[in-house]
Amino acid sequence: MWRPLIVALIMVVALAGGNPARAQTDGWLLAPFDGTRLSWSDRRFLQMALAMTGDYVGMLDGAWGRQSQEALEAHARREYDAGYVSALEVGGLVLAVIGEIDESGWKYTYFETVDLSLLTPDRRMSAPRTSGSGRFVDFNLLGGTLAYSLTIGDGPFTARLHEFTLGEVAGRSAPYTVRKPKLLITSGETASGRLFYTRSDWRAGGWSTVMLSASGGDRPLVHMVAGSVRRGRTPPMAVEPDGELVRIVRATVAALEESERRGDVPLPDVRPPDPGASSRAAPDTGSRTAISSGSGFVVGPFGEVLSNAHVVSGCRAITVDGQPANVRATNDDFDLALIDTGVRRHEIAAFAAGPAALNSDVTVIGYPLSGVLGGVNVTRGAVSSLSGMGGDATRMQISAPVQPGNSGGPVIDQRGAVVGVVVSKLDAQRMAETMGDIPQNVNFAIRGEIAKLFLSMNGVEPSIESATDPLAPEDLARRMTKVTVFVECR
Repeated sequence: MWRPLIVALIMVVALAGGNPARAQTDGWLLAPFDGTRLSWSDRRFLQMALAMTGDYVGMLDGAWGRQSQEALEAHARREYDAGYVSALEVGGLVLAVIGEIDESGWKYTYFETVDLSLLTPDRRMSAPRTSGSGRFVDFNLLGGTLAYSLTIGDGPFTARLHEFTLGEVAGRSAPYTVRKPKLLITSGETASGRLFYTRSDWRAGGWSTVMLSASGGDRPLVHMVAGSVRRGRTPPMAVEPDGELVRIVRATVAALEESERRGDVPLPDVRPPDPGASSRAAPDTGSRTAISSGSGFVVGPFGEVLSNAHVVSGCRAITVDGQPANVRATNDDFDLALIDTGVRRHEIAAFAAGPAALNSDVTVIGYPLSGVLGGVNVTRGAVSSLSGMGGDATRMQISAPVQPGNSGGPVIDQRGAVVGVVVSKLDAQRMAETMGDIPQNVNFAIRGEIAKLFLSMNGVEPSIESATDPLAPEDLARRMTKVTVFVECR
């Protein structure tokens, strides 16, 4: 949000010979920035901010040297097209990340079991869970792809962890490795673009290991957390209450407010959206510039939505129930897409624990033919085949009628659990031309097991339905319309 404002403010200052910012700050805000003048706490916080934006890959140690300065200069060139780094760009950097830091609650957490401290998203951290026969403690960033795994073990066990990481990143590029008597690091990128990092520290007779991974826009968080790892306890991540960094941010905000008062740089409307603005009915596409539309359903507490990759392919922008959203991840092989809406949701679709059975009853919910039907639509049928065209094991055939716009909607069983994701229907006209017959209700869905795998690969833990009793058809409809959404591509 703040980047275009800082850019505009820099242009105003350049065109106006230093006014209005200089008038408010006596020019120091535009003087070359010297990071070594900050306190240790402020320097460490600034390193964290640069790591979060993807500009800094290194230890968050508060030591402001060439690597930190070059990262700051690279950020200023990319974000503000600045020829040199002033305090104004530093203020813009902090403003750009402070909201994410506060919303996620990034802070240092000490894990006594492994005797290590590292940054964790306190407000968006999943509940820790054990895996690997209790040897690992796993947790992840809710609403993101960043995943943590902590463990402690002997030499052979630890060596296998690093061999596993090397195997995951093999073939993409040369992995980064450190092999010291009391420190082992293995890091690299998989063929699919997921970043892996494994670090092991020798602690009191055993190897304490932190394993991190993330994809897409969360990849910089791997570097940030990796750079934060400290043996034992470490001071909290915080700025000096009355330090230089706080002074810079206050002056930057004051300069923005002054420019806004003069009409040079309009500040944005940052009021929360009207909670009643979203409608469950499909919008009137006649007055919009929609290219296409489809369906989706909520799968995570932060409004993560699952849909088809082809629904969001080629879109300049997408909306979910009329509100702007972003695509986090897609998989063309599965034809699945994960969409971030950033809206907390209490109602989340739950998946069936196992696959759908042949001839079992299913219900399809979605927004087909939105320009004609104009709302959510429910149809019923059965699982006709456990595979798709040509024996495709990732899909199943269903007889429930679907239309254009159903793509990405949920297929649920009698308990209301998701067993599939609508993906396509057989082209009746083409089949009539080829075979001389018109097929009836030959439609396909991505199997629920594939959808669950896709979500797990992208940092969303699928909810599993625990109910055993079937629901009445009308109850199924009421339940699933709460989590089924309208996806529009522009």
